[in-house]
Amino acid sequence: SGLSITTPEQRIEKAKGETAYLPCKFTLSPEDQGPLDIEWLISPSDNQIVDQVIILYSGDKIYDNYYPDLKGRVHFTSNDVKSGDASINVTNLQLSDIGTYQCKVKKAPGVANKKFLLTVLVKPSGTRCFVDGSEEIGNDFKLKCEPKEGSLPLQFEWQKLSDSQTMPTPWLAEMTSPVISVKNASSEYSGTYSCTVQNRVGSDQCMLRLDVVPPSNRAHHHHHH
Repeated sequence: SGLSITTPEQRIEKAKGETAYLPCKFTLSPEDQGPLDIEWLISPSDNQIVDQVIILYSGDKIYDNYYPDLKGRVHFTSNDVKSGDASINVTNLQLSDIGTYQCKVKKAPGVANKKFLLTVLVKPSGTRCFVDGSEEIGNDFKLKCEPKEGSLPLQFEWQKLSDSQTMPTPWLAEMTSPVISVKNASSEYSGTYSCTVQNRVGSDQCMLRLDVVPPSNRAHHHHHH
């Protein structure tokens, strides 16, 4: 009996730049006669600050200017908070928003609170594919796929886009690795390859043109520089 928050505690995971919806639905009971107060707090994961107020509903007014890091980015989602919906949105998510959020609802004598863990992940981006070494027949070199940013864990997948589109057999074990180690290269390895990098919030892709040529050709070119 008494005031209760009906939303279960939960973990919320979103990409940087997106909006996080932090749900907090509550029900009152007849004996809860006092004024309604709703308070959202944050404990950021990356520092020692504990339980900072981020938004407050009190005396039928909304106060949201407590926490500079979230200025202008935290809003109640309901136009009528009194009806039992204290949920908030946090817009344009930043990595500094990661932490534990707490919804506290008071209407005397009733009190209730729930915690939500918010994680912000970065989509893979700025990925580049390149050959590390000299692309000559008989040589060993590496194909590398490097995203500039992206939250772990990351998944990689190489594909051949040209010719028969089948990956060279010796590479199959490393198709899902950021680096393919090419041993004793042959000319049929030449072609266009793509690498796709993925995590729980997005993916990115890069392309690579591989041209495996006879060593003599290369040596020949060098003499004429």
